[in-house]
Amino acid sequence: MKTVHKKRDNHFLPICYQKAFTDDSDRIWVQYFYKNTPDHLHPKSVGKITKFYTQNINGVEDDSVEEFFSDYVEGAYARLGKKLRENRTTFVADKEDIFALARFVISQMFRTVAYRKCIDEQAGWNVNSEVFIRNIGRQMKKMTAAWTKELPSLQIQTSLPFVNSYFITGDNPVVIKTDSVSPGTLEVPFSTLQISNIDAVLASPRTEYVVPMSPYFCAVLMTRKHFTVQTEPVGIHPLQVSKINRDVCGQCVQFIAAKDKESLAFHRTEGSPSQSALAEFTAPQA
Repeated sequence: MKTVHKKRDNHFLPICYQKAFTDDSDRIWVQYFYKNTPDHLHPKSVGKITKFYTQNINGVEDDSVEEFFSDYVEGAYARLGKKLRENRTTFVADKEDIFALARFVISQMFRTVAYRKCIDEQAGWNVNSEVFIRNIGRQMKKMTAAWTKELPSLQIQTSLPFVNSYFITGDNPVVIKTDSVSPGTLEVPFSTLQISNIDAVLASPRTEYVVPMSPYFCAVLMTRKHFTVQTEPVGIHPLQVSKINRDVCGQCVQFIAAKDKESLAFHRTEGSPSQSALAEFTAPQA
């Protein structure tokens, strides 16, 4: 079989995103759910699967999808990630950051292992890469069209000035909160162990897309009638930081990660997603 391109290690959690969570040794602490203790790893070795986005086109293995993510999403986010690393305790978003973040959130909702498992569960078998990639493309187009029509508002939240209160991340870091599950309140659809319908999420009058950007900053994109951008970070209480961390952990299927080992300790005390719970899959509906 012929092959084109050579990007065989496909990162479903981009390196440029992970780097903002690294410590002074440029490594990140990773707690795999099948292990008892976390590993201290370089982002290059975290959140990747060989040929995850590889397609077979007329007998030729093609990695153009990985190149699309690299150019369209990660190229733009790399600038934002660099700002977060260089300004670890101070950060103000600009226009370019907002668009880079929107692209990242849209792609990260669907390019993950969790979403792939969601598709497999709905189909009743392990679908091939072509089906997976078509689903990614279709759902990203829905989100892009919706956000092009009405860009969500943005709020940057920070754990500062509290010490030892850090945001974590994981293999499925975008948390969606919507009132479509329980009208009048914002809930995390995935916490009900149900597969969330992305069309219903888009139709919801109030939805928040929450994604930790670094140990100190978390982005919240909100659908609302009047577009607003709060580029200056808003401080939140450590209990709110812990709630976001639990939400992220609850919808990840392989691992959670953090700047420091201590931030992952709650995983061992509160428990991790069980193998039976993982069968429900925590990703938007295909």
